[in-house]
Amino acid sequence: MFDALDFGAVQGMYHRKRKIACQDAVCAAIKDDHAVLICADGAEKAKHSAAAAASIVNFLLPRFLAIAPDLLRAGDKPASIDLLVQHLIAARRDLEAQYPATDFDALQTTLIACLVGPDRLCFVHLGDGLACAIAAEQDRYRFVSSEPENGIDLSTTYSVSDANWFQHLRITMFEGRFIFAACMSDGAQALFQDDNGFAIRRLVELAIIPEEDTHHIDAFFDTALARLLSDDDKSLCYVRSDAVETYLNHLIKTQREVLAYPSAKSLEHAVQVNASRASHRHMASRMLKSAQGPLSRSKNSRRLIVMCASIVVMLMIFIIAIFTTLRSDEPAEVRAIKKLIEQSKNQAD
Repeated sequence: MFDALDFGAVQGMYHRKRKIACQDAVCAAIKDDHAVLICADGAEKAKHSAAAAASIVNFLLPRFLAIAPDLLRAGDKPASIDLLVQHLIAARRDLEAQYPATDFDALQTTLIACLVGPDRLCFVHLGDGLACAIAAEQDRYRFVSSEPENGIDLSTTYSVSDANWFQHLRITMFEGRFIFAACMSDGAQALFQDDNGFAIRRLVELAIIPEEDTHHIDAFFDTALARLLSDDDKSLCYVRSDAVETYLNHLIKTQREVLAYPSAKSLEHAVQVNASRASHRHMASRMLKSAQGPLSRSKNSRRLIVMCASIVVMLMIFIIAIFTTLRSDEPAEVRAIKKLIEQSKNQAD
């Protein structure tokens, strides 16, 4: 059913400058007609969040893969929800057992998981980040997602280690034949988020890069534009069938770069996040959008040259501006001395 999967996590510039390890953990696996994707994002302020994220991912992956057939066959029933909650409780207890002397608040991490089968999909979501998927129904396609959740101020993120974690847990199921699914942290989401919706074409194009092109997710996250858009750690995992290429052709034919989120809450969150970006991140977002187009088609090299030339020109303008500012900030005494020296040279000549 599924033909390929990939996952990757890249250390953000903020952590790189401070020599802090990447706090994201991500993994994916396929077994027969079922697949599981899991992404965990450790909290920046929590001392052991990187270890907590890795522990949660490694604990849940084999267990979710084992229960996926029965759980998805049963569908959205209380027994299915209970089964998922039991495994999450077990993951919390395992984390506590690994770090018995550690304050549980130091193990904060979000969790996004996707269990997908032949005719049904389940999202498990706690905290921010995004999970999304594409269902194919003959010549029609349907986009579904698990919306990010933050506090009103956008800085409050819910975690697996929270005492009230269950209140913020969201488990949702969708029926359909899914040809693509992905989970990502909020750092990666910034690269696909638009104040009008979600840049689905950019994500799908990334997912259909030939399999021999290894580490393409890491390479994409480590570009200059990606670092400008978000200095946070970035992680992404996806699973796809070859039918997703037909979906990409559909996006190109219908000229659809961006899809609206299924809920107004998600779109509102995207607008808020975009509005809170610094000016240089807005510039990077516009550059990435302009580079999107048919970048993987015949005009690839021309657009790439134009984009690189634009970056060079902006860097030159920036350097000249800094040089001019530094010169204009010289004290009046220094400028007077330089003028006298210049006059003395002219008299000597």
